[in-house]
Amino acid sequence: MIRAFMRRGVVIRTVINNFTFDGATKDPMQQAVRDALIGFMVATAQAQAEATKAAQRAGIEHARQHADRAYLGRSRATRASNSSGCAKCLGSRRSAWCRSPGTRS
Repeated sequence: MIRAFMRRGVVIRTVINNFTFDGATKDPMQQAVRDALIGFMVATAQAQAEATKAAQRAGIEHARQHADRAYLGRSRATRASNSSGCAKCLGSRRSAWCRSPGTRS
């Protein structure tokens, strides 16, 4: 697909490495290097996608097998007892977790 864009005159610049690929190169050696680099980047992206899918499948399977130990979040009692209140409510004392509009911590 990248080669098809380059044949049409589209310039492609990668975000991460700031590589620029265009179809203006007429030197066969530079074209070979460019094509090899594109092939390597495509293969790396495909391997990363497959690894991510495999990790997701493994995580889902692990969660299904250990559903009895699922994390359900903190209980309401724990949240209420650990909170020191909002800075608006406490005057000058500011809480690190408070993100109410108009307050800064």
